[in-house]
Amino acid sequence: AGQAGRQAKACVEININSGGQVFFGLLSPAGGEGREEAVVIKFCSSRHMLQSEQMAAELAWHLEVKAPMSRILLKAHDSEEWQALAAATEALCPELSEIMGRKQSLLLLQFIPGSDL
Repeated sequence: AGQAGRQAKACVEININSGGQVFFGLLSPAGGEGREEAVVIKFCSSRHMLQSEQMAAELAWHLEVKAPMSRILLKAHDSEEWQALAAATEALCPELSEIMGRKQSLLLLQFIPGSDL
């Protein structure tokens, strides 16, 4: 979503205690040149939970703590992008495709690799 020329290569689902699901996708550059990137797609039971996570990331940036860039996609308002993502997931990750058919919002996050403490 938003990255022209990139395709999802794989995805994994993890259930989280907020009642939602988190998927990790690997994006390969068009033509196989360059580095893969990872994205995170998160679904929760309410849009407000996604907004609170986005607000927490904003607070972290102001405190100079690494936090992912993110975007909330609403099925009703971002229908073109939502449909493009749903179409791309149909063959690659049926679980994600099925959830996108049921949910009305998602949080698309940049993946930030961690480091040892």
